[in-house]
Parts: sequence; C-alpha cells; structure tokens
Amino acid sequence: MKSKAFMSLLIVFTLVFSLFSSIAAKPAEAKASARAAVVVTVKGDVSVKKAGGSKSYSAYEDMSLNQGDYISTGSGAAVTLRVADRQDEITVGENSEFYISDLAEQGGGTVSKFKMWAGSAWTKVKSLVSSDDEFEMETPTAVMGVRGTQLGVNINPETGGSSTLVGSGIVTATTTTNQAAPDGQSTQTSQDVTVYPTQQFSMGSRDEVTDLRASVNTVDVNNFVQNAPPDIVNSFIQGASDMQAENNQIMNNLSANAQNGTTPPGNTTLNLSDPNALSQFSGNINGLIPNFAQSAVNSGAASQSTIDQLNSTLPPGQQVDLNNVTPLDPNAGVDPAVAQIVQEQQANKAAAAERTGQEQQQVTAAQQNMPNLVSQVTEQRQQVQAANEQAKAQATQQAQQNAQQQSQQTTPNNPTTTPSTPPTTTPSTTTSNSGNSSSGSSTIFVPVPTVTSPSTVVTVGNPVVIKAKAANIYTIKVFNGSDELGSAQGAGDTESNITLRNLPEGTYNLTVRSFLGAYTSTNVALPAITVVEPGSVQVVYPTSNVTTSSPYVTARASKSDSLIKVFNGETLVGSATGIANQDVTVPLALAAGSSYSNLYVAVEKSGIQSERSKINVTITVTSTGGTAKLTVEPGTYANGTAKAVLSLENFPQTNEFYALEVHLTYAPSKLKYSGPETLIKDNSTIFGAQAQSAETLKEYTGTTSNSELIYAASNYDLANVSSNITVDGKKTLVTIPLTVGTGAAADTTVPITVVYYKIVNKSGATVLEVTPNNSITINVPVK
Repeated sequence: MKSKAFMSLLIVFTLVFSLFSSIAAKPAEAKASARAAVVVTVKGDVSVKKAGGSKSYSAYEDMSLNQGDYISTGSGAAVTLRVADRQDEITVGENSEFYISDLAEQGGGTVSKFKMWAGSAWTKVKSLVSSDDEFEMETPTAVMGVRGTQLGVNINPETGGSSTLVGSGIVTATTTTNQAAPDGQSTQTSQDVTVYPTQQFSMGSRDEVTDLRASVNTVDVNNFVQNAPPDIVNSFIQGASDMQAENNQIMNNLSANAQNGTTPPGNTTLNLSDPNALSQFSGNINGLIPNFAQSAVNSGAASQSTIDQLNSTLPPGQQVDLNNVTPLDPNAGVDPAVAQIVQEQQANKAAAAERTGQEQQQVTAAQQNMPNLVSQVTEQRQQVQAANEQAKAQATQQAQQNAQQQSQQTTPNNPTTTPSTPPTTTPSTTTSNSGNSSSGSSTIFVPVPTVTSPSTVVTVGNPVVIKAKAANIYTIKVFNGSDELGSAQGAGDTESNITLRNLPEGTYNLTVRSFLGAYTSTNVALPAITVVEPGSVQVVYPTSNVTTSSPYVTARASKSDSLIKVFNGETLVGSATGIANQDVTVPLALAAGSSYSNLYVAVEKSGIQSERSKINVTITVTSTGGTAKLTVEPGTYANGTAKAVLSLENFPQTNEFYALEVHLTYAPSKLKYSGPETLIKDNSTIFGAQAQSAETLKEYTGTTSNSELIYAASNYDLANVSSNITVDGKKTLVTIPLTVGTGAAADTTVPITVVYYKIVNKSGATVLEVTPNNSITINVPVK
C-alpha cells in the first residue's frame, strides 16, 4: 500500500489530467479542439509542469499531456510520449527541456508542434494523411517540418546550436532571423532547406550561413552515437525496420524522378539525374542502418543480441552484417554546384570560428594582464593630477609676479589703484580615442563583462533583462548586431540588470560588451533568446455585478495562439484558448454560496503570461438542487463475488464535470479485483452513456497492508463534440465486482473504504474533492 500511497494524494490523475491543461471554447465557438499525448515509458527523474501552472509533477506511465505542458528530464533519465490519436512517438533523452506548443485539431487536419530547448529526442512520425496535417519540431536555430519521418534532434544547452539527423522520410528545416533596420524597426527573413534520409542539418545560430544548404551534410554516424543517450540509440534501432521500409519507398520515388529528368523536390543539396549519383545515394540509404548498428555495438550502446533481434525484423538482403559494413559516402548524390557553395560557406564559418578563437585569446590575455592594466591606469591618473597641480602652481606664481610688477609701476599719488586681473594659464591635455589604445606606448584592454543570466537558451517575454557583472568604471551594453538595445553601469561583484527595449517576437542572438569611454571589450555572445509576446485580453462580460448559478467570463484575446486565464486571487479558476479578437467563454469553477470580487484575467503564450488585470465586478454564485456528492453502496453477493456500487448525486450545470478518479481500499486476503483494466461501455452508467468516454479499474495489490483499487473515468474530445456532464438526482457510475478470498471465510461482510476522490470539469477546475480525512467506509456482504 505504501508504494502506491502517492496515488491517493495526486492532485492530477491519469485520465483527468490529460484533458484540461489546454482548454477549448464551447464547440460552437472553438476553431480548434484539444488533443492529448500519453506517457508510454519513464526512466529516472522526469518532471512535468502543466500549462499555466508553476508546480512540477513527477511523470508516470499513462499520464496524459496537452498543449502548453513542459517536460524536463534529469541526468540518466528518459521519457517516451505517444500522440494518442496518431500514434506518433517521441523519446526524450536525459538533461532535456521539451515543450508541447500545439496539439490540436484544426481545419481538416491535426496540428502537432513541439519545442526542444536543450537535450535530445528521437521522433517517429506516422505518415501525415491530410494535406492539412502538420508536425513540427522547433529548436533554437530552426523549425523542422516533418512528413512521415524518423529523426533525431540534439541541442547544445550552452550555445543553443542544434543538429538534426534524418533517419527516414523528408524534413523541411526553416530558419527565421531578425535584423535591425536603420529606422530602429526589426525585419524578419525566412529561408528553408529540404533534408533527406542519411543527411543531417546542423546550425550554431540562425544567421551563421546565407544559404542553408551549407548546413546540410551526410550524417556522421559515429559522432551521433557517441553523443546520443542510450535511450535515443535504442529508439533508432527499434524503429529501423519501419525506417528501411519508408526509405525504400523514397528511393523508388527518387529513381522515378531521375528517369524523368526531375531533381529531388525542395531546396536540397542533391542532384540525382546522373545514374552514378543515384546509385551512390542509394548505397548510403541502404548503409545507414548497418553503419549505425556497427557504431552502436562498437561503442557499447547495443549488443550483438540487439542486432540479431533487429535482423529478425528486416527483409532478406537488407539485414545487418557487422563484418561487412561499407562506410557512408559524404559526397553521395551531392550537386557539384551546391558542393562549391557549401565549401565557400563552411570556409567562412571556419574563418569566423578562428576569429572568435583569436578574440577569446585576446580576452584571456587581457584578463590575465588586468592587475598591470589597473596599475597603469592608476599611474596615468596620478600623472594627470600631478600635472594639474604643477600647472596650478605655475599660474599662481605668474599672477603674483604680474601683480608685483604693476604695484611697482603705480605712482605715489594713486596708492589705492587696483592692479588689472592677471592672465590665467591653463595646462593643455591631449587625449586619443583611436581604437582600443591610449596615447603612449601602453595598450589598454577593457575586460569582457561576466554574464550571469541567461546562462542557457531561454524563452521570455518583454522586457528582456540581461544580468552581468563588471567593475564600476565600465558601462555594460547589449547589442542585436550593431543595434544597441540597453545599457547599465557596472557594479563590481553585484549584478547589473540591463533592461532591453521591447523586442518583436522571434529568436535573437545578442552580444554584450563593456565600455570605458571610447574603449570597448570584445563581444560576449549570449545563448539564443526567444521573445514571446502573449498579447492582451479584454473582458467583455460581465461589466457589472451579477448573481448566477453558472459563473463565467467572456473575454477577447488579441492572439489566437494564447490561453485566456481567470484567477480568484492567486488561484486559477478557469481558462480557455483564445481566438484572435473574438469572444470566448471561460467557465469559472467557483463554489456556490459566495461572492467573488477579487477576480483577475491574464493571457499566456508558450509559458509567458501577461500582467494580470482586475475584473472590477462582483460575481455572486448561487446553488441549485441538493448537495453534490459521490456515494458508495454494497451490492448483492453471488457466486463468490461481492459488489460495490459507486454513484453520483446532484451535479447540475453549476457543478458539471468532465472526469473523475476514485480510490478504494480493502484487505487483500479478503477481496480482489480480477476484471479487465479497461471497462466495456455500459449505457446505463454515467460515462457509458457518453459518446466519447473511457473508464478503467486498476488494482495495486498490497502484501501486509491494504490493496488499492483506482477507478478513473473521463470524456475525451477527438471531434470537438464532448462537453461537461450533468447529473439530475442520482445515477450509477460503476458496479465493481470483487472476488471474495479465503481470508473472508469467517466473515459475513467485509469493509471497503473510499479514501480519496476528485471530480473536475473540462477546464481542469476542481468540482468536488474528498481527502483521506473524510473517507467513506461501507460493508459489503461476502456470503
């Protein structure tokens, strides 16, 4: 019982949690309906932060996830997700940050969009049936548009640089960069490249090349295997047979295009019109899995038995022989004209990297020479001060001499004549503002600032704040290219906050420098910063005090990809997906019998929330009908089976619900649940009568303590038709059959206790909850 005790305390649970972190408007008003992903496997420390929430929960198998949920994995950890309605799978490796940015039905297709901020992932995407279907994986440097593909993604958490390996299918990589214009505005430029199987797309920043084809080359299998966590390597091997089948189809299409004189579709590095080029590229396609398997075995990431199991899934002639593996040809199928462009672009990248290295060496040398530089600056200041004192003394002496001479020339008849004002001599100084040096033979280096935040790739809202340290004689400035965005004075060992002016949405690669007058340090490159603007929200209803049994707010968001949220004080009581400049109804989970005048509204996008605005009205909530409650009653005994009946009473529109979970306990020697985990629909029960619903019963058997049986039920929304449920009077939830054990031989009845239950509505708000402190116990007949 103790090993499963956490199940009784979970605020969010398996079927319920999946449905409410991203809330759609009412069916008549919504343009997109929510979808869900399910946790298939969990290893190690994996945490989930639900959309709009600040608390993290430990992930567990069968946990459901939605748009707006954020997943992070610890060292040695991994998690595999499956998109429920399409069976797409994503394995997220250790030390990763993963965000579900969009998971919905829209128009005539499905939309699945994810963001990787750090770490690694392997994705298996089923073929997109409709032209309206979308599947995207975004990294700090590019967006990968996928159509029926297996691909691996790896993100460098310090630089934000990404590398994407295409195992099968076709990927379109798109980058968008922001450039500052002379008028101070920012313009966006997008470009894309098509990546085929056996190729990888690698970028350190979104603007490091002018032609994206320079970022595409043949995959370095050994490098990928050595840097990928074991779970990612295993995902590749497990999907190898599907990968080979999809690539066979792609090669058939490419061969047909070549025979017709057609180049491969998209902005690609390939030209397969020559039969030799086509044959070489086909060799790479067929050699990808053997090369990967060989590298995995050599590195210890896979065993020979794993490869034998892989071979059992591959067709004859395409099985892996580790003793006969031909290395991939890095030039296979590459267009010679593109190869020249790639060579030039890569040479530019190498030169830029060399310049960066030289600059870093200069920075290091300057830091090491800092004590000498401080001494030089102090000495120069002392010299200037001494020169000023000397000039002042000379001027005073000259004035006294002039006054004495004038006094001697004055006649006795004019003894009170005042001498004329003597001339004042001011010493001259010479300064130089040329480059990074002062006049004289000494070179003055300005040390680079120490950036303390951000230390990794981040997504933030306006205004962006950069934190850095520098001595108090320096000014710290932040730039986007040559455009200065903000500055602050250094404060020694205390962090200086540099608040930037508001930036348009997009990803920025900013730099930071220290300044001492006309002198400046070299650039410090910041990790990629993605700026998100959640927009604004306006409350349309209510505009005056109201009394109602069904409280709600109608609001209008400025953006469609945002989440409208309503709070009672600090507690979230309702949310709904915004539709740009359209009214959206947000049902509120407010208890009856109270008035609420401390309500606030905000809008959120990609985890970034706008400032909350107060709703200047009072909403008074009245109750209707009897008390809403869950009941448990003994059923009849027959043929060695006892029964417990769960029911709900009095859940009108003010207490309408969408899902629930109930925890029951009993002695394992006396009762046992032996039925199916997934229940068959029964139209006479509350959830069985719903068009789209699911019910489960799962027992966790105790040894020395009680067993725990968990009943979970929920509506689900695949076609935007499911809604909250109301109950008039009393209706049956489920009748639970329990096998009577030998431990009950001397008993006529056996106790069953409901230790916890929670009921929520479609917005995820709690309708009714009972904790172990208010448990319900009944006795069921066992004879």
